[in-house]
Amino acid sequence: MTATETGAQSGIDDVMALSPLQEGLYSLTVLSGLADAHDGSPVDDPYLVGIAADIAGPLDVELLKDCAAKMLMRHPNLRACFVSRDIPRPVQIVPSRVELPWRHVAAEPADIEKLSAAERSRPFDFEKTPAIRFLLIELPDARWHLVITAHHIVIDGWSLPVFAAEMIALYGAGGDLDALPVKPRPYRDYIGWLAARDRSASERVWREHLAGLPGPTLLAASMSSEAPRTGLPRRTELRTDRQTTARLRDGARSRGITVNTLMQMAWALVLSRLTDRDDVVFGVTVSGRPPNCPASKP
Repeated sequence: MTATETGAQSGIDDVMALSPLQEGLYSLTVLSGLADAHDGSPVDDPYLVGIAADIAGPLDVELLKDCAAKMLMRHPNLRACFVSRDIPRPVQIVPSRVELPWRHVAAEPADIEKLSAAERSRPFDFEKTPAIRFLLIELPDARWHLVITAHHIVIDGWSLPVFAAEMIALYGAGGDLDALPVKPRPYRDYIGWLAARDRSASERVWREHLAGLPGPTLLAASMSSEAPRTGLPRRTELRTDRQTTARLRDGARSRGITVNTLMQMAWALVLSRLTDRDDVVFGVTVSGRPPNCPASKP
């Protein structure tokens, strides 16, 4: 059994600029070709995030589905679609309502990983549907597996568990929104806060900080402006044994640094060797909120 609901939009609540992070994610998605990858072929998008929950016992599927829909109304930015055609810069459009991107399938426990992997490898169509979707897997013996998948352009790793917890709490309250904490500040407030900042001052700081740098640290020709920009970066995992991990942890602690700092130093050395340069730069994803932003709590 499979039931799917996606898409049509009706009316517009808001039109907003993108945050710098959103602009970067949107550009990467477009340049990598994922924006047009809707032929059913699986993709490997490192910016898809997800969370899953196992549920045991009787479940009111319609109530859970209704709670998911109410959560998209509670957090309007999760309904946003992203467009850039015939305009200088992309914008996010928040429709008044969207049909819930919800799938309900019946399967066996052995199928969970395959179904979950398929969700993680299915790209979002930024122009047509919300960048979040729900998969409810119905298992034998009154067991269920709920998978929520989203794109980092609308929600991050801090916020997704908060979203899921609110949705479960809402279900426990029978769909009564009054049972949830006070309604969060609109995402528009954050966009407005960004717009009010002195961009020239920020640019000045970074120009001074990067003064003397000959250019970006490029490892592959595909990242240069002259080469075609296709594909996404790939992830390589190296698993260390417990003894090595303990030595790294203890060595970092004895020097008053974290393992993350140690790994960044190692990566900087790798870049230096590969590019034959002493001055290298690279980006680092930071989990956090700007402390001077009024609505910075996750």
